[in-house]
Amino acid sequence: MAQSLGDVRGTVGRLTTPFAGIGGVAVLLIAGLGYLAVRTSLRPLDIVAALVTGHRGTIAVDTAPAQGARFRVELPHAAVPTQFAGG
Repeated sequence: MAQSLGDVRGTVGRLTTPFAGIGGVAVLLIAGLGYLAVRTSLRPLDIVAALVTGHRGTIAVDTAPAQGARFRVELPHAAVPTQFAGG
């Protein structure tokens, strides 16, 4: 069954907005899930950073594309109290 070009354009015009809305919602949902996945995977690093800074230490990271990451943790040397120094 043949349709006039005007009818086809009218149908396309009516469908464009709902499909764009559905696509926008899908993109926002995927972006939100991606954000949650990244934040969840970084949670252990937050814990390490809190522990290191709580002990007055420092943490640094060196990264390079396709080489991974190297983390350096430095903690201050604590003086041993005299009662435990064996003297």
